[in-house]
Amino acid sequence: AMGLEVYFDLSAAPCRPVLLLLKKCGIEFTAHAKRLEKGENQTEEFGKVTPLKLVPVIVDNGFRLTESVAISKYLACRYGLADHWYPADLQRRARVDEYLAWQHTSIRPPCSMLLVLEGVLPGLTGQPVQEQKIADIMKGLELCLEHLEAYYLQDDAFLCGDQISIADLFAYSDLMQPMGAGHDVLKDRHKLLAWRQRVETFMGKEVLEEVNRKILNSHSALLDMEPAEKEGLAQYLFSKLKMTG
Repeated sequence: AMGLEVYFDLSAAPCRPVLLLLKKCGIEFTAHAKRLEKGENQTEEFGKVTPLKLVPVIVDNGFRLTESVAISKYLACRYGLADHWYPADLQRRARVDEYLAWQHTSIRPPCSMLLVLEGVLPGLTGQPVQEQKIADIMKGLELCLEHLEAYYLQDDAFLCGDQISIADLFAYSDLMQPMGAGHDVLKDRHKLLAWRQRVETFMGKEVLEEVNRKILNSHSALLDMEPAEKEGLAQYLFSKLKMTG
């Protein structure tokens, strides 16, 4: 198939900004939804799309690209999207790039860990939540949220100025991850809550429901898994947690 093809799993935080952008901007594409919890990214067939076996991936008329940040910037330029998504002005663009460079090692890891430790692993293993570990992760995340609010958002409507950009889609998607375990990490932060509301108002209910459905129902995805699949996923997550300490 020619045209734009997109491989994703909406339970993976990095996939959601890409899908939010595509859907909000009305870009036509062929969707290939993968279920990471069932190992659908590990197949030989998917290895032909990308040897990295990670999502998201796009194939644009034969041009393959991985990495959600690179994909989002590419889409903004390739489809000539409204300038506010990824501004042409050098300094405004640098602000967006700055946030996107920061989020990988700051906001994303603790948000993903919270989902795994509070939602996915207890659902797979029946073990209670490790409260001390959660408290430690929250301590690190609170510092990140402080930076998000004081340095990035400041007194603007959005993270990089008065208009929404792809930076906001990334922050929004990462902060949605713990919501899969029913944990709203912004609940006491009025300024960030107001920012999130502005993002949601701009994006619109329809797009958000489509893109957030899987993460918000992540517990039900666990219910229809076979015992062997549950065991495999639990082992995989334990090994990833060891890597991140």
